[in-house]
Amino acid sequence: NYGRGFSNGCAMRIAAAGLCNPGDWDGAVKTAITMTSVSHGTQHAYSGACAIACAIAEAMTEKAQISSIVKAAVYGAKKRKSAKEVLSNYYRK
Repeated sequence: NYGRGFSNGCAMRIAAAGLCNPGDWDGAVKTAITMTSVSHGTQHAYSGACAIACAIAEAMTEKAQISSIVKAAVYGAKKRKSAKEVLSNYYRK
């Protein structure tokens, strides 16, 4: 149970996670989860935020195409499952 935030707010403000990680989908996921956990700690929020962050990260590459951007978004949406791992590593520090 991740608790709160069943809205699209995190996906609307998550662009920086992709912009800071051009071409690095896993980096975009980690940044998105860290940014999202503050206010929208649910699997749905993580999934949306990670999808948008990865799509933007891919779009920032020179070879980006619509198909690669969509593939990145799907990757991000599925990677949200790593939220517990990312957060546990973050709070361990």
